[in-house]
Amino acid sequence: MVIFEEQLEKVGAARPRTIQGAEEITEVYEFLSEICPYYFTMEKWIEKQGEEKLQESRKKQRIVIEKALSKWGY
Repeated sequence: MVIFEEQLEKVGAARPRTIQGAEEITEVYEFLSEICPYYFTMEKWIEKQGEEKLQESRKKQRIVIEKALSKWGY
């Protein structure tokens, strides 16, 4: 991986650590992924969970979302 990074640097290629605002973009992307995890839309996954596990999953997601919003001042 180090060689790859060195080669990118030699040619002046942009990488996340060299792009202004990339960290914030990553945080927003991760937040959007947490709002509705892909498995929340999978019917088979939902059917297997049962109501109690679904409620537990929703509570966990709520905590994740509230932490992210709190971090951003909401």
